[in-house]
Amino acid sequence: MGRKKKAQVKLAPKCFYCDRSFDDENVLVMHQKAKHFRCPDCGKKMTTVSAMKIHMNSVHKSELTAVPNAKEGREGVDFDIYGMEGLPAWFIQGQDAPPGGAAPAKRMRVEGAAAAPGPPGSLAAAAGGAFPPRGGMPGGAAAAPQGMAGAMLGFARGVQQYGLP
Repeated sequence: MGRKKKAQVKLAPKCFYCDRSFDDENVLVMHQKAKHFRCPDCGKKMTTVSAMKIHMNSVHKSELTAVPNAKEGREGVDFDIYGMEGLPAWFIQGQDAPPGGAAPAKRMRVEGAAAAPGPPGSLAAAAGGAFPPRGGMPGGAAAAPQGMAGAMLGFARGVQQYGLP
């Protein structure tokens, strides 16, 4: 006797880029490869937009700015979609466009921002991130080297201590 699986909402296969519906997800994948992920320069078929971006950059030395044969507003290369995987939430919910009109931009990393000390409840969070730097306590002896250097140092100390040749 095993656990019951949660009921998952199964969407009918539909192309994100052109809204065409399909009976089978395998047919959708073939459609995406033929219509949307085909290189405009050499005709090679890729499986995802990211594969097509890499191909365009490395083979043709050009940058892919839009997905071919896509509806207006969905030609962006931000989503990595394969069949029905990787779809944005607004598309799954049945909306024609994301809230606010345009596709959401990727979040940018802020330079110089302080990182959180650690997950809530962790030792690092409890200390407020005030751990000493690696290598020992300030003003104290340095910690033993890590890795192979530490192993060799331990071996050399054993040779000295026991007078091994």
